[in-house]
Amino acid sequence: MAQTSAYMARTDRFIQKTEAFMDRTEMKLQNHDATLKSLETQVGQISQILSSKPIGGFPSDTKVAKGATHEQCNAITTRNGKILKNKTSGNGC
Repeated sequence: MAQTSAYMARTDRFIQKTEAFMDRTEMKLQNHDATLKSLETQVGQISQILSSKPIGGFPSDTKVAKGATHEQCNAITTRNGKILKNKTSGNGC
């Protein structure tokens, strides 16, 4: 009878530990599901932003020169302030 009682006690502890483990695992799974939904939303938002941008264009706004009647490039100023001029073109660039 003592062996049966000890066996039952060990079985009860095993069941309690298993249930606690399952509860922790379920909580982690729910947290992962919430994180994945958040990431899916963010990726969708990024996709919408990127699909609304023109393909092959410059990422910044351009300025039209005063008095310009047609598009013409005279100089380009880079982000670091360097000015690039077109020296090979015959149209004044």
